[in-house]
Amino acid sequence: MKDTRNREEKQDAVSAVIGVIIMVAITIAMAAVAYAYFTGMIGNPQEEVPIIEFIPNENLDQIQISSTDDGVQWEDLAIRSTAAVTIYVNGEVTAVLGTPITANTLTTFTDAMIATGDASITLDPSDYIDIEGTTASLEDVTITIVHVESGSTISIFDFATIAQRAD
Repeated sequence: MKDTRNREEKQDAVSAVIGVIIMVAITIAMAAVAYAYFTGMIGNPQEEVPIIEFIPNENLDQIQISSTDDGVQWEDLAIRSTAAVTIYVNGEVTAVLGTPITANTLTTFTDAMIATGDASITLDPSDYIDIEGTTASLEDVTITIVHVESGSTISIFDFATIAQRAD
């Protein structure tokens, strides 16, 4: 009779070394996919928000740009006000010039709001937004500037707080 014990030992599937190598390879692949996902290489990339610094001027009812990233255009921004106001960019609000902004409505800057009539022009540190309250004093108004593509708030101006600091 033949010895069947030797035959059974020869039928082992995969050695322990090969099994460990395969498990390490799978772990490395999973770590690489996780890294790519969390760093934004795959999936939905986050929209980059421009850096824009504003200086409010309560005496002139203006918000002036003090610095901005290159290439940011007025049409990339929107404005929201807590009360109805009229705004005009780079010019005085007059009876003829100015765009009414409805309270608590996000309004993207358009050609009609810009003194040059072109919202695709880039922001410049000398640009400003002239604001006139239509139904309330500006001390009761909060203005929010938003980046349109990302929906991120760039700056918030509470004119009551600004007036208190000026006193």
